[in-house]
Amino acid sequence: MKLLMSSSDQDEGKIKRFTNWILVVGNENIGSVVGDESEIEISDDLLITTTDDPLSHLVGFAYPNLLQNMLDYRYL
Repeated sequence: MKLLMSSSDQDEGKIKRFTNWILVVGNENIGSVVGDESEIEISDDLLITTTDDPLSHLVGFAYPNLLQNMLDYRYL
C-alpha cells in the first residue's frame, strides 16, 4: 500500500526499483543459501541509517498511530 503513495517522479523511480527488487527476492532469484537459511544482500539505499532504533522507525512508518488505533479498537 505504501508503494502506491508516490508524490513525485523521483519517488516513482525509487518505488519502481524497490518493487522490482521485492519481486526478485520473492521469486528467489537473488541471494544465496547457507544450510537451511537464505542470505540476501540489501543495498545501502534500502537501509534505515538515520536512527538508533530502525525497527521502531519502520513500524512507526508502516503503522502510524498503531498504539492509539489499538486502544480505539479495544473499546469498540
